[in-house]
Amino acid sequence: MNAPKPRTVVSHGGSNPLAYQVVAMLAALGYPYRFETGFYYRKGALAAALRVLPPGLRGKVERQLGRRRRDGIDSARVGLYPWPEMLYVAAAKLGLPEPYRSRLRVGRAVAVDKHVARILPDLEAERVLSFDTFALHTLRAAHALGVPTVLSQCTGHLADALAVYREELALNPDFADSLAADTPPEVVERCAAEAREADRVLAPSAYVRETLERHGVAPDRIVDLPYGVDSERFHPPATPRSGAPFRVLYVGQIGQKKGIKYLLEAMRRLALPDAELLLVGTVVGSGAGLLPYRDGYRHIPGVPYHEVHDLFRDADIFVYPSLHEGSPFAVLEAMASGLPVITTPNAGTHVRDGVDGFVVPIRDIDAMMARIEELYRDRDLRLAMGRAARERASAFTWQRYADGLDAVLTAPAARERRAP
Repeated sequence: MNAPKPRTVVSHGGSNPLAYQVVAMLAALGYPYRFETGFYYRKGALAAALRVLPPGLRGKVERQLGRRRRDGIDSARVGLYPWPEMLYVAAAKLGLPEPYRSRLRVGRAVAVDKHVARILPDLEAERVLSFDTFALHTLRAAHALGVPTVLSQCTGHLADALAVYREELALNPDFADSLAADTPPEVVERCAAEAREADRVLAPSAYVRETLERHGVAPDRIVDLPYGVDSERFHPPATPRSGAPFRVLYVGQIGQKKGIKYLLEAMRRLALPDAELLLVGTVVGSGAGLLPYRDGYRHIPGVPYHEVHDLFRDADIFVYPSLHEGSPFAVLEAMASGLPVITTPNAGTHVRDGVDGFVVPIRDIDAMMARIEELYRDRDLRLAMGRAARERASAFTWQRYADGLDAVLTAPAARERRAP
């Protein structure tokens, strides 16, 4: 007879799809769980209230709220602390610039973290799983109760991020308002303390592991756990795309953290006939840095997750030139869709250079240009790399992730904790 699963409290103050994915996994694995978050769309009375809105407006609101829920999660097991999240979302919708928005983002994280720490003694947790930047007070409260903890480190160490952002301020000041380069030292230290104090730290990529080890996290406390991809939903088209234009696709936030100016500049210099750059995602900051390139790309502000797979199937290559990352879902989705990928070492991807696509140094416009042009001119290479990418992506399943997470949560705590 299988041992009962430990009662697990998952905490995240924002709307990270991974947090929802993890909670749904725990439900499917039979865990008694509690999900503490900022805002979650439970439907109920709110869904009924939406019926009074005009159909067009109601559809838009429901589309946004749909990002705040997931099938497989029992809303009765979701605890909310909504006010910090609502304030942050309102500021973002009103276009509040950096650094004010980043301060609200930090304030939201701390407020939700402290709230979960306060109520943790009442939740009867046997395990606690938190996400980076939302975790320190919760981890410490769990340790005071003798509860083993797991930290999901979604991005590389914040100190490395800030070093990159500050370099970008000097190199590309026109994109300054898309970078949270003035993050206070105490925020960096809080994030570093999370990784030091958690019993286990989940790293989705080699890049994340490297940044953690570089800043003093013991290698034996880091668990390599790559994200998965739904290879049934993300798959190549029935017949290879052959029509014009040659479409270069990027999906993600549009700002300089992602190295977007280097991609724009590469495409501008190449000036390939019958080629198009399609940027899909929300513009970070004012977008002033994009203005000199406004005739060089097509922009789709946002696409619901249940529609985005169509964009991958209607592209030729995927480019993700990130300067600092964790392990973006979009790259695995592109690979599963049969697209060769051009990316950087700092993107935290699983692309094999020369096999599934190309890995180029960050900020290297010439290298990016050469690889884009090579794939533009060589259709056979493009298709061969796309097939290899699809095969590579098939190894990264969410079931594999769930099995790894299950193993971590059911294992006993194996280290002596340090004092806070």
